[in-house]
Amino acid sequence: MRPIFQRRKLEAGSGSSGDFLEDAGVIHERAASERERFWGENKWKKRAITMTTCKHHVIYFGPGLGATVTIYGRDGSVAVTQGGVEMGQGLYTKVAQGVAYVLGIPWEIIKVKPMQGISSPNSMISGASIASESAMQAAIGAAQILKERMQPIREKFPDVEWKELCQKSEANKLDLAARFFNRHELGGDPVANYHTYCAGVIETEVDILTGESQIRRVDIMADYGESLNPVIDIGQTEGAFIMGVGCFLTEDTKFDKETGRILSDGSWNYKPPTTKDIPIDWRIHLLPDTPNPFGVRSSKASGEPAIGLATGVLLANKQALEAARKDLFGAKDFIAVDAPFTPEKAQQSVGLDESVLAV
Repeated sequence: MRPIFQRRKLEAGSGSSGDFLEDAGVIHERAASERERFWGENKWKKRAITMTTCKHHVIYFGPGLGATVTIYGRDGSVAVTQGGVEMGQGLYTKVAQGVAYVLGIPWEIIKVKPMQGISSPNSMISGASIASESAMQAAIGAAQILKERMQPIREKFPDVEWKELCQKSEANKLDLAARFFNRHELGGDPVANYHTYCAGVIETEVDILTGESQIRRVDIMADYGESLNPVIDIGQTEGAFIMGVGCFLTEDTKFDKETGRILSDGSWNYKPPTTKDIPIDWRIHLLPDTPNPFGVRSSKASGEPAIGLATGVLLANKQALEAARKDLFGAKDFIAVDAPFTPEKAQQSVGLDESVLAV
């Protein structure tokens, strides 16, 4: 049986999603059997399970992104300025990792500075999931220039530690600062463009009387190539998925029909996901052995792809509500869902009346 999704332009022998999809099928079958039992025992709560997949096109657009790496000769510490904005996505960490890898030094002595338009002008926006990798590649390029510049000193003193190597380089009047611009190719079919794939199995439970729902379990497999930092990439996957939950279930924007003024302008009437919206059981796996020859250090972007998997929460809730209508009224009709499918919309979609609420 062929996997549910295929990849193009990948090296032979790269990993397959087949094992995860097979495991997901077992999870789905077991949960579906449990769901049938739960439906029979519970009139006002229903559970449902869905499986979703997502193919996310990653495009390297804009002029690119630059970085400057500076080595301080007295103590060997390193400072990096680059054109990306750190906003919690781990950009600084990946940049420091890249410089540490090239120079062969502890990443603790590397300090990544905030974005500066003087040292890193004309950089692309920090968005579309590509800023971290672009910044890392630019920093790697600058670090490689310095490594090659210091190589004659290293060959002359092969056994000295990093700090002493920097001191000797300074004494030899080497320029210990370098800049590299990671230029994005424009037009045609640039090799930097690729697809990121995710698959997920999602189980939810819906309270029919209130429309409130709980995400019971989420299993996600993500293809991020050779992950630059699995902890960061898993965190990005979690954030993207929960952002999708907000889009599909809770964050309802309302406007005054007469004036156009936004009405949902506070926490009382605009509901982003909170701690109670986090899945009770959450398991995220990164697909192994899938080097991406068109990404930075064989990696893939991890910021946005998992947003699409949150459709599984919406569709699972829809399935649960349709089961409630069948149980209460014998109805087998289709429930239309209009995202964000808020608890209010969910409760109203069942069509409860006095006949089923009477004791």
